[in-house]
Amino acid sequence: MGVSRKEFAHSNFWYWLFDYKRNHYLGDYAIRKLLELCYNNLSNDLKDIIVKGNYSLDMEIAREVKASTYGIMDLLIKLKINRVKPLNIIIENKIESSENSGQTLKYQDWYEKSDLKDEEVLMLYFTPNIDEKISSEKFIKVSYNELSNKILKYCLAYANNDTSKYLISDYMCCLSQPLINQTDEDIEDINHSVLSINDVEKINVHKLLDKYNTEILYLVTALNEEKNNFAKEVYRSRFLTFKGIFNVVLSETKDSELIVKLNRILFNRIKNIEFNNKEYRPYGRKCNSVGHLVKDMIANYASANNSTYNELKKLLDSRVWLSPWTDEVIAKSVPNHPDHFYMREEEKVKLQDCSVYVARYWISLDAIEMAKLLNQEIKIS
Repeated sequence: MGVSRKEFAHSNFWYWLFDYKRNHYLGDYAIRKLLELCYNNLSNDLKDIIVKGNYSLDMEIAREVKASTYGIMDLLIKLKINRVKPLNIIIENKIESSENSGQTLKYQDWYEKSDLKDEEVLMLYFTPNIDEKISSEKFIKVSYNELSNKILKYCLAYANNDTSKYLISDYMCCLSQPLINQTDEDIEDINHSVLSINDVEKINVHKLLDKYNTEILYLVTALNEEKNNFAKEVYRSRFLTFKGIFNVVLSETKDSELIVKLNRILFNRIKNIEFNNKEYRPYGRKCNSVGHLVKDMIANYASANNSTYNELKKLLDSRVWLSPWTDEVIAKSVPNHPDHFYMREEEKVKLQDCSVYVARYWISLDAIEMAKLLNQEIKIS
């Protein structure tokens, strides 16, 4: 959706995770892990309660809290521990940007003049850049590596709900995906900015490398060869798995030649794709997204071939990388996870025997593979 480096999306995630009333079925587990993470910065009374672990929590949590004329705080959490200990947690969250105009000092000043000033406070600054200098000494810098390894990892293990497990693991995956900035036309100058790579990911990757190092290095080299279709098919069959492996390798390797090869694989150069005199963009919105490109190609193919639902499904099932998701790519009725699908009736694709919804979210490379499968002519810029 193009928001993997937008602060509001990350703040919304933490708001959801820390709120014990939300539908993650973790209760107050996440906020307890946050208190453990910040244990050394708590009062002795709170330390004594938290180390024993047998305490109860009452909580209010708010997003985008206006601190008078001082600005807007990302999160404010008001805790009562054992119903007697008030603790307020202020969270300022940063992703790609740094502190603006002494924000943390302003929030500290606001707090010291507010009605909360006589209560205990924990001021936290979430950041991928732990070396950043901030204006307030009261704010404690918490790195995204710490958040991933000391909160998310344990929440994932604790969760007993499939949806919660999926959302937490997906967010951890998001943190490990690189934001790619090209400062020059040369591939060597591409910079991958990773927010955090979880220790569990690293351990799993190193196990794979110990066992399949030769094969993985072969795949990296082969993917840099334009005509190696076998390598592309293998890569496509487990796209996210290989991308995750390559991200970890890239974060640790000193081999300049390997870095160049990995950059070539991970960096998506596609600016737009033209189909039937219309342009579609990898990060387009509404009618010009890659998802709409796939929908329009399916509609064009179905119309030209007078396709039935079963015929189209059989064609999609013929591709290994696509077959596990065919029932989500095209669906006769609204699926259980409607956010992934076109909902408006006018966007449904008409087949010979029914109309189908088409999945909304696609990456450019998969859309290109769909064009080949459906024999649709596209132009790539």
